[in-house]
Amino acid sequence: MEKEVSSITRFLIPALALIALKELLLFAARPDVVRMVRKRCNGCCEKCKTYVGKKIIVAHINHEKNNDYDNPEKLQGLCLFCEIKHHLKFLCSPQDIGLSQDINDSVCWGHFLKLKRLERQIISDEFPEEIIYLKKKYSKKK
Repeated sequence: MEKEVSSITRFLIPALALIALKELLLFAARPDVVRMVRKRCNGCCEKCKTYVGKKIIVAHINHEKNNDYDNPEKLQGLCLFCEIKHHLKFLCSPQDIGLSQDINDSVCWGHFLKLKRLERQIISDEFPEEIIYLKKKYSKKK
């Protein structure tokens, strides 16, 4: 029985990752618009003003697909820290920014794992319930 579960898990995790990647790519802005936003922010986070250079994330303020989806004014250049904070604020209501619960959760968790140790602690202190929820959802069952 354990071998069946582990072989299913080995298949399921990559499959879920591919589905999440496909969903995220569907939410990406056009490359020319991304370049415009990168040029506008010049490597500085538009929220906290920290310089992060090429690591800037061009993020939608709202992910709803509409006529304004590729409007540079509806996009912002963010550092990883501000991007995760934006998504964590909508963890209980991701539909308010046009995302499903699973997509927003996976974005939050993926970004959280990319943070440096001190940044993770700051986020954990600011959003304790949200991080506990994500850890429970994504931690490996033993």
